[in-house]
Order: sequence, then C-alpha cells, then structure tokens
Amino acid sequence: MSIKKFTLLLLSLLLVINLTAQVQTFRLDISGGAFMGSPIPDYTQWYYFSFEQGDTIGASAGVLENVNGGQIGTEVIDAAWKARTDWDIAFHATDIRTNSGASGNGASASLFIADTLSVTPLEDVFSNLNEAPAEGYAADEILSGTFIFGMTSMPPLRTTQLSASKAAQGWAVFGMGASGENPKVIVFKTATGKYAKVYLKQFIEKEEEKPGYIEFDYVYQPDGSRDFTTATGISHATPATIAVYPNPVSDILHVAVSEKSDIVIYNLTGTIVKQRKAQTGTVSIPVSDLGKGSYVVRVNSNATSQVQKVIVR
Repeated sequence: MSIKKFTLLLLSLLLVINLTAQVQTFRLDISGGAFMGSPIPDYTQWYYFSFEQGDTIGASAGVLENVNGGQIGTEVIDAAWKARTDWDIAFHATDIRTNSGASGNGASASLFIADTLSVTPLEDVFSNLNEAPAEGYAADEILSGTFIFGMTSMPPLRTTQLSASKAAQGWAVFGMGASGENPKVIVFKTATGKYAKVYLKQFIEKEEEKPGYIEFDYVYQPDGSRDFTTATGISHATPATIAVYPNPVSDILHVAVSEKSDIVIYNLTGTIVKQRKAQTGTVSIPVSDLGKGSYVVRVNSNATSQVQKVIVR
C-alpha cells in the first residue's frame, strides 16, 4: 500500500472512530417448550436488560394475584426489581417494560418512532435517527388486555392487567391466534435518564419458525446527551473498526475492516444491491453501475453490526 493510500485509510479510520457511534446487536433466547405440539416461548420469567452492561443482569418469575378460576388475574410486580435502578428494560416473551412508572422506580421512559405498519425500511429510520427527541416520552402504565403468564407446556394462565411500555406493545404477537412480528424503532430513556435508540427486529426464528428469539440493534449514549452520532455511544464493547470511503463516491467504494465481516449495500427501499465477504483489510466495491442517490452500507462482524449511509453521484 502506498503512503498516500495508507494516510487516507488512517484518516478515514480516525474519522469513523471519532464521529460514528457503533450499532450493537443483542440476542436473547427465551424459547420454551411446546404446547399442543407447537413450539412456544418461555412465559414464566421477566428478563432484565441494562444498556450500560449490554446484557441481561437477572430474571424474576411472572406471578399473578386475584386469580379467577386459574385463568384470569392481575400481575404481581416483583418489589425487589422494581426498587432497583441497574436495569433499563425487561422482556417477558412479547411484552416489554421499562424501569419507570408502574413498573419501576427508575427514570426510564419510551417513545415510539416507527414500525413496519407506518414506514419502511425501518433500517433507514433507525440509522438516520441521529438525535433522540427532546419530548414525548411516557413512563410505564397498567395496560389491560390478554397477556399470557406461567406457560411452559401447560395451558396458559391469562391476566387482564399488566404493567408495560405502551410504545413497545404489539411489536410481536404469539398465541393461540395469529402470530407474527411488527418490528419497531423506539427511543428509550434509561433508568438513569440517558438515551438509547432501539430497532426491535425479531421474535420468531425464521428458519424453523420457533418463537422466543429476541434480537434488536441499538445505540446507547452514556454521556447523557441525545446525540446518537458520536463515539461516546460505545461503553461496553470494542466492535470491529470500519472505514467507508470516499463518501460521496462515483466509481469505487472502499470498505476497510479490522476483522472478518460481511458487507451488504442496500438501496433506500431495503433491496440488497451489493454483497461482499471480507477478512481484514480493504475491499473495493464498484458502484458506478448503481443509480445516483443514497445507499446504506451494513458491515456485520462477529460482535456487531454497523451501518453507514453513502451517496453515489
């Protein structure tokens, strides 16, 4: 590599490190047993997640009170977990709560941004959300409806009241009726008042159609600001370093990676237009055959999935 090319690569890497927040991907396996021969998720536990830690930090049992005939009751909120401020959001199958309001004593809150029913592709909404909105967040409230509790392989207990995030309600549905996903982009305040943008992507594992495989992308900003574009959004992981240049580009796009990665380029309708596999080093991708406009480059490595918008002119 020439000195000029090495210098350009180094500058590009420094630019990415200093200006671009990294997207983290989290997966939580809460698959359960089976009911009437069909796979089901685990409805017995709440799993508590911390954006600062980038992982779940514990679980508690889902419990009902005022049970009528073993089928209908009101959820009992675990008092010890409600008092804690080291978790931000929690998962109970398709239900999501935040550490706020009726669910917790923290400063968490949630704000719905978009879902697949309102706009596509959600990936662009998520990647282009550079700043958390200043207002509109809501604490958890008591929701009324049909929620499944205590089910592993026996018929479900159901509750008519559950404390949860209204913004996240309906992101996935699984039960005796229609099952499916409605991916959402949501901004969460954390228990300590910081911000994270989240792209809730998957609940049902696609190859075998098994439920209980939660996957979401997120960017967490630990400095307390609403800015999702700066590298201070990295607090608990050291993701692969990438550099995408030049940008704008007219002929050859260079993608430099620090570990084995899959490189995918999407147009703004979500269609894949280019794909490459990379080890370490720089991959050169011709883009002159693409139409002029904006594209999204996603680089998937073992630890993370990172995105960057590029302009072809």
